[in-house]
Amino acid sequence: MNIYDQWGFARNPFEQTPLQSDEIGETLLIGREAELRHLISLIETGPRLPTVEGLNGVGKTSLVNVAPFRSMKHSLEETSPCLYIPCRRVFQLSADSNLTEFIDGIYLDIAQTIINFQEVVLKRWAASVFADF
Repeated sequence: MNIYDQWGFARNPFEQTPLQSDEIGETLLIGREAELRHLISLIETGPRLPTVEGLNGVGKTSLVNVAPFRSMKHSLEETSPCLYIPCRRVFQLSADSNLTEFIDGIYLDIAQTIINFQEVVLKRWAASVFADF
C-alpha cells in the first residue's frame, strides 16, 4: 500500500497527463509558443529527428504532441509540399520492450492514423492532383 492509497486516492493525484495532439491540446499549451515554433521549424526543415530534452514534467511530451497538429493545420492552410498528420499515440521504447512488436505497433498506429485522417488525406491529395486544372 502506498501513501496515496492510505489517503484514499485511487492513484497519484499529482500524475501529469500530456496534452493531446488536437485543438484542445493546442489551446492548452500555454507559454510555449517559441519552443513550439522552433520544434516545428526543425521538423519541417531538418534535421528530421530533433530531440527535446528537459526535466520530468516540464511538458516535453505535450510540446511534441501539439507540434504535429499545428504542422497539419499549417500544411492544410498553405501550399506546403508536405502533409503532416499527428499520430494519436506516443511511442516509448523501454528496456523490456520486444523490438519487433514495438516496430509492428508503430506501423499499425501509423496505418490507423491515416485511416482516422482519411478525409484530410483525400482532400489534400485531390487538391494536389487537380491543382493544375
